[in-house]
Amino acid sequence: MPQPRGFGRKKAPVGMRRCPRCGAPLILSLIEPTDQADHDQRTFECSTCAYAEVAVVKYRNDSQLELDSSD
Repeated sequence: MPQPRGFGRKKAPVGMRRCPRCGAPLILSLIEPTDQADHDQRTFECSTCAYAEVAVVKYRNDSQLELDSSD
């Protein structure tokens, strides 16, 4: 009899994160600066089961916006 095969779970994009415990959407609850340039630390929380996770995210800085708008 064939056995079920598990697939590696990748994290969803930041805007679509789901709780690994209950499957409810995770809500962005806190954004903090980091020591890395162009990065911040984002905390996501589940309102259903109180699970939380932290992700360091690279964001687009103002100098890139100025370059893009000058075209």
